[in-house]
Amino acid sequence: MIAFLSLLSSAHAEFNQLHAAKAESSSFLKSSWNRYNENYHPNYVLDNNPATAWVEGEDGNGEGSSIRIPISAIRQVENIRLKIRNGYQKSKNLLKANSAPKEIVVRLLNRTGTVVSSKEHTLNREQGWQEIELNIGDSTALINTVELVIKSVHEGYKYKDTCISDIEIWAKTNTAYKSDVELHKQKELMSWVTERKEEAKYFANLPSDYPFIDTQFRIKEGSITKEEILIEAEQSKKLLDSFSGSYFSRENKNKLDSLPDPLDSLPTDIWRLSDLALFEVDKEIAKKDQRMENIYDDVFEPVMEYRQSNFKKKQRSDGSVSHLMYTEYEKWCERTCSVVESSIVASYNSKGLLVGLVELSSVEDEECDGSMSRYEMWSFKYTDTQVSELTRSRHTKEECLYGGEEKEIFEQTVQQIYTPSKSQ
Repeated sequence: MIAFLSLLSSAHAEFNQLHAAKAESSSFLKSSWNRYNENYHPNYVLDNNPATAWVEGEDGNGEGSSIRIPISAIRQVENIRLKIRNGYQKSKNLLKANSAPKEIVVRLLNRTGTVVSSKEHTLNREQGWQEIELNIGDSTALINTVELVIKSVHEGYKYKDTCISDIEIWAKTNTAYKSDVELHKQKELMSWVTERKEEAKYFANLPSDYPFIDTQFRIKEGSITKEEILIEAEQSKKLLDSFSGSYFSRENKNKLDSLPDPLDSLPTDIWRLSDLALFEVDKEIAKKDQRMENIYDDVFEPVMEYRQSNFKKKQRSDGSVSHLMYTEYEKWCERTCSVVESSIVASYNSKGLLVGLVELSSVEDEECDGSMSRYEMWSFKYTDTQVSELTRSRHTKEECLYGGEEKEIFEQTVQQIYTPSKSQ
């Protein structure tokens, strides 16, 4: 296993390294024969391992592709320094065979996605690290994301795929540095690497009743409006108010182990009613979990508290279940604490297959110094008994002070449609 990086470096005495547990990209290369290795996910720019890389998955040579890395929110930033292992540095031959970014734009973003600072830079295709420095001065703007956009490439002699092996982010800022938080993110990333390999083994031997038509889906943007999704939200609130009667707990007969790429946020234990054995109980709360982790030396801090209630259900006239409702409570603490309370409704067709999922959430966020609300709606289309299309619609509203005197309000409506990659 790759050893954990030192959080401080004598070569960067005035800078502190900011880690991330995950990265997001506009695309990444996927192919069934490489499923076991999974070396191309954007998270691999964070593992300090030149043998892995993010490889974009666009047609052509990747111009316009981007990668975003979330960092701990910082203010009063003087400098941001990026260290990049450019290209696929597993070997000298692979570095030449694959394309590598040439002209790039580095952008520093705040929580709303607004660009705080940016810089254009030209990278070489060579082994080792290259550095980019953004001199910001005494900026009071909050920064919590670093984005890199590829403008042009050094073309590979064999492959058009454009690769980046590793990215490190260093910051000189007056924001208090919490090494325990950064170390925890680093450990979380390495846990993901281990779990990813286990998932790959699962995908290599899929069960015959796997509920998706493909293991990889593509995303395109939908066109739902704010007004349309808010009407749906009001209807969902009325549906929530209509649930009554007893609570039901469940026993899972066949839990889904892994979701297709790039899905990562759907409940995997309620896909089919045939996999659930429901029995009546007299309590609302079914599950409570509080994790205590050693995140820095011998200091133990609560990382996450999670509770999920038992179900309430609605039935059709023939006795079949049409809806299940439950609530969730999550509290997690890193630099600050956030609390999310959600009400979730799952809808099923007459065959007992999940066709809709609605989540209404409220968020109290200490870092934001305010509150957020979120409405999220999933719908599922089937070919026989397998999901062949998913639509995700989401409306988010934030009202935050961010330590200032005036409240900042941010609203966003997004719709994404997922279709199987093998049909493209």
